[in-house]
Amino acid sequence: MVLKRDYTEEAVKAARSVLLEIAHLLGEYIEEIVIIGGLVPDLILPMKDVEHIGSIDVDVALNHRVLSSVGYKSIAELLLSRRYRQGKQPFIFFRDVQMDNHVIAVQVDFLAGEYEGTGEKHRTQRVQDMRPRKARGVDLAFEFPLKVTLRGTLPGGGEDIAEINVASVASFLIMKGMALKSRLKEKDAWDIYH
Repeated sequence: MVLKRDYTEEAVKAARSVLLEIAHLLGEYIEEIVIIGGLVPDLILPMKDVEHIGSIDVDVALNHRVLSSVGYKSIAELLLSRRYRQGKQPFIFFRDVQMDNHVIAVQVDFLAGEYEGTGEKHRTQRVQDMRPRKARGVDLAFEFPLKVTLRGTLPGGGEDIAEINVASVASFLIMKGMALKSRLKEKDAWDIYH
């Protein structure tokens, strides 16, 4: 169980740092990638009067209908070349970020839509040499995503700027509503409220 106390300023900052790196690292595929999940509210509706808690992980939607061919390197090869490591599940990667005197492992989840691709009995889709997890509503993230400019510090240090596609308000709310139906995670309700 993840609690509010787990969302430390450092953990949220580390996740934003990994997001910025992903925007550059996966630049060749960036048009078929959309950021979904807990980072979305602050990325599309940054409000000064009501601060969003942020996110301690990065959720990346891959358009499995288009991302079959490999460019210079596959997505997995690009991640592994930058010190990401694959988790026990085929759709999870981790990136260690040095924060002051300790390391924070940021989880990056790769997700894909449910329709087309692998059959109903499969939990994952095929994207190059990866297996992103199917998730309800992810197909909608690719309908009119918003292009957002990110500014921040990369995991290795250094300030940078990049652009990335982020789920629109409508697709975000639908995905979070579907998540609420199938799990009890208090942060889903907070993300919708924000």
